[in-house]
Amino acid sequence: QDILIGGSAELVRGLMQHGLVDEYRLMIFPVVLGSGKRLFADTTDKTVFRLVETKPFSSGVVVHSYESAATGLADPEERPAATEPGTAGKEAAPGESA
Repeated sequence: QDILIGGSAELVRGLMQHGLVDEYRLMIFPVVLGSGKRLFADTTDKTVFRLVETKPFSSGVVVHSYESAATGLADPEERPAATEPGTAGKEAAPGESA
């Protein structure tokens, strides 16, 4: 079963520690806030990711999808499409996929 976690770095770190994260979707917003929380905690372990999709949106947001290079997803064809923030359940604009 898939779950989507938005904005809870502490929960994601806990799931990562137990090897329960298959895919990371990092949403890059074209805004500099000057501070924030780290998604990845300080560690001496090295984790390698493989970029599987990059999807830009007209708002300037870019979604990068990564999977662990060690495990990967069982069936990449079943990966749900990335959607722009705030557009879940809405129709895409002409010429832009949701």
